[in-house]
Amino acid sequence: MTNFGSITDIQKNMAMRIQRDMNMDRTIDMLTIIQGMVTDKFGRIDKESIAIEAQFQGFTEEETEQVLKTLIRNGTLKEEGIFVKF
Repeated sequence: MTNFGSITDIQKNMAMRIQRDMNMDRTIDMLTIIQGMVTDKFGRIDKESIAIEAQFQGFTEEETEQVLKTLIRNGTLKEEGIFVKF
């Protein structure tokens, strides 16, 4: 007889890994969008422009905000008012 508790734990662990991988994929997609955009003379990009382009690429508004917050929090992007910068 198998231990159903351990099977459930394995399933939960796999689900968490899949979710983490999906989040990483979306983060990479967002960085690709940002890298393809034209910056101003200070190397900044307007967050609203990013949101519009991200929506065009299939991101929801909430998803865009969440990914941008994550990128700012981990230091990949710097927030400068209504702009972000690498």
